[in-house]
Amino acid sequence: MTWQRYNKNLKKISAFGGIFFVLDKFDRILSSVIDSHLGLRSRLIGYQHSEIIRAVFSVRITSTSP
Repeated sequence: MTWQRYNKNLKKISAFGGIFFVLDKFDRILSSVIDSHLGLRSRLIGYQHSEIIRAVFSVRITSTSP
């Protein structure tokens, strides 16, 4: 990687860059797998299984206590 590309990428990194990267991958890969295996919930409930698991996952990976 050249210095210019490295410097350009360095400007895009934020304090939450790693968390957003992981959650983006979660959405792209795991959301469809979770919803296909557990099935879609009713639209009246408001949230799909993948959204609930993503919320719990994001709280767990950002918490400081074990």
